[in-house]
Amino acid sequence: MGITDDSESFFAIGVAVPLVTLIIGFGKSLGVGTNSLISREMGEGDIESTFNSILHGIVACFVLGCVIMLSTLFLPNILILIGATSSMDLSMQYLAPIFLCPLFFFFPICL
Repeated sequence: MGITDDSESFFAIGVAVPLVTLIIGFGKSLGVGTNSLISREMGEGDIESTFNSILHGIVACFVLGCVIMLSTLFLPNILILIGATSSMDLSMQYLAPIFLCPLFFFFPICL
């Protein structure tokens, strides 16, 4: 119970953190691009294009969140490709809530 469980837990966290960081990176990239576009259009005084960019940013964030939710179906295959077969159960326990509810932490990052 001692060393084996601890090493599996650390390995599962080591597998989960890069995937969560990748998801957050997608959100930050989308947010930076959207905010850059919004600020340029506001600087030009084009309010209609500004609102259009805001709307497209929200829709893109929602679509990306849905894609991440759907990728939960392939999460075991992703973990096998990464090489996390020894701690598959723990990795799934750590990653499933994050992959199933990405909009709770993803939406504030995007916009």
